[in-house]
Amino acid sequence: MQAGSAEALRLLEASGYVRLKSGPFWMVFDAAEIGPSYLPGHGHADVLSLEVSLDGQRLLTNGGTSSYDNDAVRNEERSTAAHGTVEIDGHSSSEVWASFRVGRRAHPFDLVAGKDGEVLSAAASHDGYRWLPGKPIHRRGVVLSATVLSVVDSITGAGDHSVVGRFPLHPSVNLISREPDGWSLERAGGRMIRVRVIGASELRMEQGHFAPTFGQRLPRPVLAWRHDGLLPLNIETRFEI
Repeated sequence: MQAGSAEALRLLEASGYVRLKSGPFWMVFDAAEIGPSYLPGHGHADVLSLEVSLDGQRLLTNGGTSSYDNDAVRNEERSTAAHGTVEIDGHSSSEVWASFRVGRRAHPFDLVAGKDGEVLSAAASHDGYRWLPGKPIHRRGVVLSATVLSVVDSITGAGDHSVVGRFPLHPSVNLISREPDGWSLERAGGRMIRVRVIGASELRMEQGHFAPTFGQRLPRPVLAWRHDGLLPLNIETRFEI
């Protein structure tokens, strides 16, 4: 590994997290188990999700935790739909329930990370949807440079499925406009980001929530693509500055 690459790319093999940094981008890629096998109760169904900052300010964030009450809010915040990853057929990748319970669990595998010059990459798969007909497997690959973050979601398997990919924005990000193949965003300070989606049959903007601290929930937009049809499926989402 070249000098300085440890700062740019750090693979935490024991936990399954990867930290990537290039130019103004800083990203964490989650290829971790839902939690320790003997104590998963605080875990969320967030496998292969992303957290991304730009110019030191947050861009993409998972939902966070505002409550431990056994209610609809707690169920939502632990669900796959509250995280920056892919949901299949309306199900969470791991079965989370009763505030601190976990049933069927997704297991990540084939985690790789590398550096080619100034371009960083990481990829992993998980088996959280293999119980569905056709045994879908989700693999996500990320490629990061100083100007572009590319996220490629590949779903292998068989059968007809509804697949949704979500990219939850931090509440401070402004959604400027809807484009034919994506969106235009603006961060504080005027930095513009162009988001393009390649391969999806539908794009939409959902309403979500972000919990910056316990007991607080802030509204925020969620960029989402959807594809209904036969597997396999490959969709690329690009964040360009």
